[in-house]
Amino acid sequence: MKRRSRSSAQGRWDTGSRRSRGWRDTTRAFTTWPRTYWEERSDKSRRTSPRASNGGKEAHPAFDAATGGASVVIEAAPEQLDLKRDLLARASDHATESALLATNTSSLSITAIAEALTRPERVIGMHFFNPVHIMALVEIVRGEATSDESVERARSIAERMGK
Repeated sequence: MKRRSRSSAQGRWDTGSRRSRGWRDTTRAFTTWPRTYWEERSDKSRRTSPRASNGGKEAHPAFDAATGGASVVIEAAPEQLDLKRDLLARASDHATESALLATNTSSLSITAIAEALTRPERVIGMHFFNPVHIMALVEIVRGEATSDESVERARSIAERMGK
């Protein structure tokens, strides 16, 4: 959007480019206020979060109930190997014996994640591309121990989701 002010030194319209004074002023103001605001908000969330006692790495208290008896668990945690291993191991303990344990990782090894589980043949990668509600695409990645049945189940689930 073009600004309606004229640059007196150059005699042309100010387009809001990085070189214009207006852009620098608004950027400086923008980065000063929200930084303080978000620091304050993050301090509050660390004090009240149920995960705060374990450095933010502990699963939510409702996790066990949510995965209890599940036949499919799709994990979408941050790209941290230990965190994904812990979550899927915990989900494996509470889900059914034949539950498919899928991870949404795009960069970690499925084999490395599955090493921590008692049944690595049930672990598979299901990487949903963003934006998930628009992209009709999911990448199915098998680990070294992933069974053919798990791959077929993941494909079937993805098709039922419209992927």
